[in-house]
Amino acid sequence: MEKRMTLKLSKTQLMMQQKNGCGAVLIPNGTYLIDPIKSVNLKSNVNLVFTTGASLIAKAVSSGSYSVINILDVSNVSILGSPTIVGERYKHLGTSGEWGMGINIKGSSNVYIENARITDCWGDGIYLGSSTKQNYNKAVKIVNPVLDNNRRQGISVISAINLDIENAVITNTNGTAPQSGIDFEPNQVNEYLQNITVSATNISNNKGYGILCYFGRLNGTTNPVSINIVNGTNIHNNVQGNIKILGTTGVKGKITVDGKVVFNQ
Repeated sequence: MEKRMTLKLSKTQLMMQQKNGCGAVLIPNGTYLIDPIKSVNLKSNVNLVFTTGASLIAKAVSSGSYSVINILDVSNVSILGSPTIVGERYKHLGTSGEWGMGINIKGSSNVYIENARITDCWGDGIYLGSSTKQNYNKAVKIVNPVLDNNRRQGISVISAINLDIENAVITNTNGTAPQSGIDFEPNQVNEYLQNITVSATNISNNKGYGILCYFGRLNGTTNPVSINIVNGTNIHNNVQGNIKILGTTGVKGKITVDGKVVFNQ
């Protein structure tokens, strides 16, 4: 019998964990039903540790904007172990919106995520964007992500400095455009795409591009782009193409794929 419980990480619980010198919240084996409007909200200096078999399942909602795990304006946080997050795209109660995220990271620093398996989200598996306090994420490392059957993107990178995505498996993104494995797409001219490295184990069968770089809103930016893609040969079988760079007017910087410069101005 599948266990379904509501996981609540209160401020008091997190403070007690830190007071006891633990700095961690353990998610035991089980299936936990999460209200993605309220989210699991990480606090600074906390590790969220998943044991094998621990899953967060999004409750069906009508809102087109939510996140199962929310990392907002914090620092020194980790998601460790074997985290599984399942979105609610097949149970969704509405028809509009495209911002239902598995993990939502905004305005945060020193973030580490390992072995996350995120599927069936109404929007993106992982989103990295700006907050009103800080218009970039800094020092984020995402290791061994498996992102499958998410509706809009596997990963959206809106603003990040010092971002590493290692051994990414991103497949079957479909449902609403751009439908790409990874989409680098700032929303504002003052946002950042700097010192980013992507290692692709398998980015395939996404309805859009394998990796899309759309810089249209960076026209006139003073923040040069720097993206390095490694193992680009493992980006394949995507409907529109493997790697696409668009909207480069007024943008400076460099993009390399397996040591070859593909954008430099």
